[in-house]
Amino acid sequence: MRGLKAPLVACAAQRRASVSSVVREAVARVLDLEGDGGNSLSEGASGATEDGAWTKLSIRMPRREAERLDASARAARLSRGAYLAGLVDGVPACVFH
Repeated sequence: MRGLKAPLVACAAQRRASVSSVVREAVARVLDLEGDGGNSLSEGASGATEDGAWTKLSIRMPRREAERLDASARAARLSRGAYLAGLVDGVPACVFH
């Protein structure tokens, strides 16, 4: 990324966001997709709530269940947090084979 990695990682850390969500938002801005009512980007793609607040969630579960959670999130091509948020919102899990 020719010198952009360190500032990108620092920006994501400062915003308490994933690097991919920062990149996604930047690409959306360049493609002028921000003002389209959310049709081109999924709602909450950055992981922040409507008021911008973040809450860290820690859960305990058996290792095998955690491994299944991680595998399901990877198969759906989502972060663990995005996958769980989708499940909470009742979004059917998408699995790519």
